[in-house]
Amino acid sequence: MALIAIVAGAGIADRWSSGFDSWWLMGVSAVSAVLGMVALTWRGVVVQPRWVGPLVGLVFGTGVVGMGVALAVTAPSRPMGSRVLFLAGASYVVLAGIWLLVRQWSWRTAITWLLPVVLPLVLGVFPGIGLVVHTFYLDAFDLRLEDIEIPVVYQAVASLKVIAAMSMWLLAPAFWGYAKHFHFAIRDRWVGHLMLLFIALCSFVAGPWMLAAEPAGEAGQRAVAAAAAGRAPAAYFGIKPEWVCVAPVGRAAETAVEGGEFQPEHPYLMLGDADGKAVLWDPKERHALKISMSKIKIVPSEGKAPAHCG
Repeated sequence: MALIAIVAGAGIADRWSSGFDSWWLMGVSAVSAVLGMVALTWRGVVVQPRWVGPLVGLVFGTGVVGMGVALAVTAPSRPMGSRVLFLAGASYVVLAGIWLLVRQWSWRTAITWLLPVVLPLVLGVFPGIGLVVHTFYLDAFDLRLEDIEIPVVYQAVASLKVIAAMSMWLLAPAFWGYAKHFHFAIRDRWVGHLMLLFIALCSFVAGPWMLAAEPAGEAGQRAVAAAAAGRAPAAYFGIKPEWVCVAPVGRAAETAVEGGEFQPEHPYLMLGDADGKAVLWDPKERHALKISMSKIKIVPSEGKAPAHCG
């Protein structure tokens, strides 16, 4: 029932801006689930009359049916709400599993066993771990990490994202806590330990990939698509693409360029610079040029790409 309430609340958050008629069924599901939890609590704490069981079943069934109907007839317009509430619910489930594991052992044994949990925090001390996010983002532009200088502050912020992604590893001890609590884990049986190892390895790899690396690559692809359409892509962890007009200090033919032909009359998307060289993305040719900043003059253009540079 708690799961139904969480999902219903996520649906309401997604559809709030669309008006009452788009989320009222979700509201019915949420209220039904809450009433069901209240009835269960009342039955378990105060009294246990015969009519409580059918009432709980009716309320629970109403919540399930309402949830199904709501998901069938409405479509989410703002998925941010469901993501936040889903992460909140998942965090609760994981922490509850870890607590079930700890309460069955002494603190000395639990702390010793859970030491690997702090591994993401130890790795996150180094700001460089966040550069994996920038690496996958720049790969969409066929650029390498050393082509653009990333401020240390944004490296640290990106590291926090990677640490959060690596925390998916906590699924392993949470799973073990639930398994021991419900007596699914039997001593001296290798099946449970093998399953625990499998979940630990999969979650440790899947977390950074699904929550850090893959979203970074998708953000890079969106930035490339925006540049191809003449729009200015959004900033991404210290990388601030902007449309510029570039004029050579001397003759354009004598300007040293890496990566292609420099055409001053065309607008370029400047992604950043490193070692005194500006990185300019050509949306038509779909490749980047590297030009010494001492050889050019850069004039930013606000908003969309200009039609022509004089």
